[in-house]
Amino acid sequence: MSKQFFEHTLPNGVRLIAEPIPYFRSVAVGIWVRTGSVNEREEQNGYSHFIEHMLFKGTGRRSAMQISSEIDEIGGQLNAFTSKECTCYYATVRDEHIDIAMDVLSDMFLHSAFDPAEIAKEKGVVIEEIHMVEDTPEDLVHELSSSLYFAGHPLARPILGPEQNIAGLDRAGLVGYFNERYGPEEIVIACAGKIDPERFVALCEQHFGGYKAAPTAVKDKVPPATGDSSEVRYNGRVKDIEQLHFCLALPGVDSESEDIYTLSVLSNILGGGMSSRLFQSLREEHGLVYTIYAYPTVYQAGGKLAIYAALNASQGVKAAQLIEEELNRLKDDLTLEEVTKTKEQLKGNYILGQESTSARMSAIGKGKLMRNFVRTEDQILSLIEQVTLQDVRRLFSQMMESDRRYLSLVGRIEREEQMCKALGINF
Repeated sequence: MSKQFFEHTLPNGVRLIAEPIPYFRSVAVGIWVRTGSVNEREEQNGYSHFIEHMLFKGTGRRSAMQISSEIDEIGGQLNAFTSKECTCYYATVRDEHIDIAMDVLSDMFLHSAFDPAEIAKEKGVVIEEIHMVEDTPEDLVHELSSSLYFAGHPLARPILGPEQNIAGLDRAGLVGYFNERYGPEEIVIACAGKIDPERFVALCEQHFGGYKAAPTAVKDKVPPATGDSSEVRYNGRVKDIEQLHFCLALPGVDSESEDIYTLSVLSNILGGGMSSRLFQSLREEHGLVYTIYAYPTVYQAGGKLAIYAALNASQGVKAAQLIEEELNRLKDDLTLEEVTKTKEQLKGNYILGQESTSARMSAIGKGKLMRNFVRTEDQILSLIEQVTLQDVRRLFSQMMESDRRYLSLVGRIEREEQMCKALGINF
């Protein structure tokens, strides 16, 4: 581990990592838990996210209002998120208020009441969050794409869970899941900013040193997402809206792959900005879309590359044909100049995105949680720079040779069979 980072493990297994940045006046601290929708059983789907909500709803010492107001009163920020693989509770405050941030976060994390009345109320909130996704076609088509591409694997499950799971959950189920998944060895506490490492360790020992695993705590390994054996390659949701929302999923790589930065370069060339091939073709040359982009999704168990577009439904087949043309053209005329330009773009985007304490905390926290090691910024820049034209061609060739192509649509769907045919997908 680089001297840039400080690491320590508490006797109970909670791992600590800090990145002191002395010229900042803020500090971000996050409690990371290695659990998300991928760790849930089907009947538990949505529990990780619901627990994230409940940890803000009061403890033996603080009401929900007091949890929020204590951080607001010092000008800080308190938030959390749940992903498919992890959950994080974090605060960003001025450096002199790190004690308050740690006290509030640890109280939420260790002493949440899981009050049945609050659970009943929060069901309505989360169900409305599910409805919001249903009413946001761009979000919905990405959700449909994941459910199709990862069908048969836990990665296919939505983070929010299905509405019936949320409506039917109870306190016993939530507390049981918490005890299963929130063991000390599944936790990383990360900190970045103006922080003394010894002070950080002392605060963590004070608040988390006595935390013990429940007897029901489990440690399991998510199986690889090797691909669904079914022949289903298309799904869609008909909605009476102005645009057709289109998402094509292609094979990607998992987060442990040496090709993760190669995939980023490839994705950026295809649809990473205004100069990308798909943007230039479908928007600038043909005027079919306002929004089009490509993006990689990577998890430990698997990954994909997706191409998203929003357009008039009557232009769906034409758009599919143009996307297929660009994919085929890339096989033949990818240039060293494109790869070099894209690497510079990725390096710039990465550095600009890291210049805050919360971004640094997220980078070191997730790295420590998921891989048990963290790369420095220079190491990541070097890995991007090492990607070659041959690497991109090789990965793209593997992608195009695969028969794993999946199309998801949301909107006034028409001629979906022709769209699939244009993309080489069995309907």
